[in-house]
Amino acid sequence: MKILSIITFSLLVLVSYAQDKEGYRLNGTIKGLESGMVKLSYYDYAKKQVITVDSAKLENGHFEMTGSIETAIELYISIDPGNYFGQIYVDNSLMELVTDVTMAKEQYGGKILELKLSGSEFQDEYDRYQKQLELIQREQEPLNKAYDEANNAYIELRKSGADEATQKEFLQKAEKAKEALQPALDKIREISIAFITSNPDSYVSAVLVDQYMMYTSTSDAKKYYQSFTTRVQSSAAGKSILDKIAQRKKGSPGSKAFVFAKEDINGEQLSLADFEGQYVLVDFWASWCKPCRAGNPHLISLYKKYHQKGFEIIGVASDDSNPKAWHKAVEEDQIGIWKHVLGGDFRKGTDIGSKYDIHTLPTKVLIDPNGKIIGRFAADGDDDEAMDNMFEEIFEE
Repeated sequence: MKILSIITFSLLVLVSYAQDKEGYRLNGTIKGLESGMVKLSYYDYAKKQVITVDSAKLENGHFEMTGSIETAIELYISIDPGNYFGQIYVDNSLMELVTDVTMAKEQYGGKILELKLSGSEFQDEYDRYQKQLELIQREQEPLNKAYDEANNAYIELRKSGADEATQKEFLQKAEKAKEALQPALDKIREISIAFITSNPDSYVSAVLVDQYMMYTSTSDAKKYYQSFTTRVQSSAAGKSILDKIAQRKKGSPGSKAFVFAKEDINGEQLSLADFEGQYVLVDFWASWCKPCRAGNPHLISLYKKYHQKGFEIIGVASDDSNPKAWHKAVEEDQIGIWKHVLGGDFRKGTDIGSKYDIHTLPTKVLIDPNGKIIGRFAADGDDDEAMDNMFEEIFEE
């Protein structure tokens, strides 16, 4: 399971600020690199492409950018040659940026820069929040590095088709590294939630909620949003939270379930429509997802208890790149008793998961005999206890 680091905020979130200035001026000093190209950009989720906001030539270690932005914005900065990158929080003001490429740290296939931006009120606000994380992040750094190394090694072994024993060895190393990292991640989340609840007039609070949406229930997301001041609610991050809440409706109780049709694990055609009149639990999982597989014994017990009463499970696996591992996991976990299909290509937005707004694994969606979603069980939904209670209510004798 690919784990996203939460040491830093998402590089892709836009945040509104009320601005009365005409534009921005960004003066940059890049130590350790005389020439090259500096680019500021963000990722547009709707268009599924990187949008360049500004760019400038680096000459004698310096660059200058001038322009105007509608809202303050969190931007991805990249510097070439060298594949250096980082993020800054820009508004319409006079700003100074300083960094040293010799201090960059290799990560995520590039080199992360330590950036110092002055003159931006939004950056100052983010820095105040970041100050609270300094101690835990220092403790987390070696743990995060150990996990990244182990996980990347496992991913490369899977791509190269290494033997299963070797893959399993490195997968176990990655899982152990993740377990060691989890307490630090939990502490950062705790600090972030405390910041959100204590700072309803902060744009950073909106960014944090937006960042954590995949781990936040819809009810909690609504609660946070409603606690924000009007100016924060109307910011781009505030609007993004509302958009994501609306987007999640397609995979949440009350919505009509997307009817998918795929070739199943046995090479036969399967459609959700085939199960009209039954309760169907769509289980989004993967062979490499430890929590997913740890939950399979529980699903087996539910299946055996309720299958004869009109209940079916369809496993949707994120294993398109490794069907062999998918088949093996189904066999090892003895879950071939229910239906299985592959999820599809999420990068193109054509996978089944995108139709149910799936961002974390495992996620389980319960559909009633009329094709309506009546339950969502995941990090952004209800827990297994709630799922069990719902089954008892449905199939109560």
